[in-house]
Amino acid sequence: MSTRRRLLEAIRRAHQADAAYTAADRARARAAKAAAAAHTRITHGPQLQDDADELAAAQAAHAGLVRREQEARAKVRRTFTAARAANRTLAALYTPHAEAARIEAEEGPLVWARGDALRRHVGEEAAADYLRRLALALAA
Repeated sequence: MSTRRRLLEAIRRAHQADAAYTAADRARARAAKAAAAAHTRITHGPQLQDDADELAAAQAAHAGLVRREQEARAKVRRTFTAARAANRTLAALYTPHAEAARIEAEEGPLVWARGDALRRHVGEEAAADYLRRLALALAA
């Protein structure tokens, strides 16, 4: 899978994790309201045992939703960390190309001629000899 595709996938997962976190937060808020309403009914109503059971259930649901929210928050953190890592990898892959583009803009396009490698490593005389032999071989 290409780095760009991994980055896009990580961003998609981060958005999904963020949506899950938002949903968990809303569910936690609803559970807190239900627990508060049950507590109010217990203190003002005649059916204390039923309301106490309802309060315990609402508090248990709230605790579960708090845990779900924390897990969603951790997932958001992990996915954004993965996206940052993929972005760094993409930047590291792009850096040599950006440097080459900058050098080409300053110095012009890269030009190569036959014998350049020999000229650089062995010397001008060896390159000239190679080019003479090459010309003879191509002429024949």
